[in-house]
Amino acid sequence: MSAIAFGFGISAIDSAGHGEALYLCALEFAIAVVASHLLYRRQLNLPSPLLPVDLLRIPIFALSIGTSIASFCGQMLAFVAMPFYLENHFGYSAVQIGLLITPWPIAVAFAAPIAGWLVERYPAGLLGGIGLLVFATGLGTLALMPANATPIDVIWRMALAGVGFGLFQTPNNRTMIAAAPRERSGGASGML
Repeated sequence: MSAIAFGFGISAIDSAGHGEALYLCALEFAIAVVASHLLYRRQLNLPSPLLPVDLLRIPIFALSIGTSIASFCGQMLAFVAMPFYLENHFGYSAVQIGLLITPWPIAVAFAAPIAGWLVERYPAGLLGGIGLLVFATGLGTLALMPANATPIDVIWRMALAGVGFGLFQTPNNRTMIAAAPRERSGGASGML
């Protein structure tokens, strides 16, 4: 069911993107929705499901999953768009773009362990909120970068977004795992 749901879902998006006939896109999307529903119903009744959708009934778990998905989408959109933006608007080479994007993962690598230490001393919700605010500020400053931005202007914005992402993910993941029942911690970690 999972392969059918994802396969036809991706195929429907691809068909729509390539201007295929509307009925074909609708048919593929309908098959994906039906397969997703069947997968959901099947997983709901299993004692140890592959996709633990029953954990989404726990409000804090569902919120943590939702914010994690949204933050990863923001990060991936930036990672995909920034190289093109830096090449087309500023004329940077591929090597320069790689170096300009590098501060983001380095900042995550430094911020995440600090967030892990802080989450033992301060509420995870507060740290996650601060992390999301810093992350959103970093993304906003990248989006509003001036037309005559220097490499330093790009670097500090990338680092700011990375720090925010690192400060958010660690407390959020901890909250997610802690919200699940102990005997379901394996399934909860699979949702990460």
